[in-house]
Amino acid sequence: MLKSKIKKIFVSLIVFLVLIIGGSVFAANINLLANKTNLTTDDITEIHLSVDGQIDNGQVALKGLENFDILGRSSSQNFTYINGKMQSQQEQILDLRPKKSGKIEIQALAKENGKEIKSKKIIFDVQKSLIQKTKDDLLGGIQ
Repeated sequence: MLKSKIKKIFVSLIVFLVLIIGGSVFAANINLLANKTNLTTDDITEIHLSVDGQIDNGQVALKGLENFDILGRSSSQNFTYINGKMQSQQEQILDLRPKKSGKIEIQALAKENGKEIKSKKIIFDVQKSLIQKTKDDLLGGIQ
């Protein structure tokens, strides 16, 4: 009799924990990765953006993207249903070339249930290309 009560309490506790943790497991998450962060103005870097979970309007903004030329873009979206709950994952791959030299930051921003969520920032260290440096050196004395 005592063992069956302990077993019922244990099972109830497990179910309770799964319900509590289950809500946080399905929260949206944004990841932003770059294949390289030390660049010249002639280099191309590949950015991988992934969103796990539902975000408002399905829209992700990339803060700092205006500092890059977009040379290519691909995207995919997957939906799965597990135990009656929908899970989604969006992925984008962008081929970017910096428009200027210096430190350039890029970060993904979105909203989930009205709350802003962000990726980690990527900081690019962009140097002038060898061609641009030579051109600047040659034309530097001409006014």
